[in-house]
Amino acid sequence: MRKILLTVNFLILSIIIFAQTDTAKTGADDDMNIFLLVFALVVISIILGAAVIGAFAATIFLLLAALFISAGILSVSIMVGFYKRSIQAAFKTFLFFLCSITGMVIGALGFFLVARLFKLNVSDSTSLVAGIISGLFGGLLMAWIVLQVIKLTAGYFVRKFRVEE
Repeated sequence: MRKILLTVNFLILSIIIFAQTDTAKTGADDDMNIFLLVFALVVISIILGAAVIGAFAATIFLLLAALFISAGILSVSIMVGFYKRSIQAAFKTFLFFLCSITGMVIGALGFFLVARLFKLNVSDSTSLVAGIISGLFGGLLMAWIVLQVIKLTAGYFVRKFRVEE
C-alpha cells in the first residue's frame, strides 16, 4: 500500500510540477497571433480608408473652391462689361483678375519653396506674404504684357485681312 501511495504522490507531484513549466506549447498562442494579425489588418485598412476618404474630400473641396473663384471672376468680368457697355473692358477685367490670382498663387508657392530649399532666415508667414505681393505685381505686369500683345496681334490681323469694298 505504501508503494501505491508513493506512486500516486509522485504522479500528482509530477503533474503539478510539469503543469507549471513552459515546456509544452499549446495552440492557444498561435490562435492569438492570428487574431492579432487580423486585428492589425483591420486597423490598417481603416486607417488607409480614412486617408483615401480625406484626400478625396480635400480634392473635392479644392476643386469646388477653384470653380467658385473662376465663376466669381467670370461674373465680375461680365458685370464690368455690362456696366461699361464694352466687351473690351470685360476682357481686360477677366485678364487682369486671372493673371493676378495666378501670379499670387505661383508667387506664394515659389517663394515658399525657395525659402525652404535655400534655408532663408524668414518665417513661413513672411515668405507667403512676400510671395503673394510679388506674385500680384508679377501677375499684373503679365496681364499688361499679354494685353499689349493681343492688341498688337489683333491690329496686325485687322490690317492684314481688311476687306475693301
